[in-house]
Amino acid sequence: MLKTALTEDVKDYVKGLGAGLVGVADPERFHGAPPGHRPQDILPGCRSVVVYAFPMLQSTFVSPNPRVRVHRYWQLRSRLQDLGYDICRYLEEEKGFYAVNLPSTAPQEVNT
Repeated sequence: MLKTALTEDVKDYVKGLGAGLVGVADPERFHGAPPGHRPQDILPGCRSVVVYAFPMLQSTFVSPNPRVRVHRYWQLRSRLQDLGYDICRYLEEEKGFYAVNLPSTAPQEVNT
């Protein structure tokens, strides 16, 4: 499969899960990241990075109650984690590529 066709397949799949934004980047774009945080440090042989986002509901910002913001944050974070797993499964089972999902909202320091 051509890289552009694979990229479009992945984007279509992620959009089908409800993502508002999705992009695929070359891991070389992260060459300035600190050691241990580059895509190839996390998954050796990494050839692409899939990034996606979901819109926050506008009511989150209209409500004067801070519990609404906290609840929506955790709700969306949980959904992103679940969908990240689904995307990884799709890439591994349907497309034959290893994939790792990392949340954007939590520290990733793990001592090994």
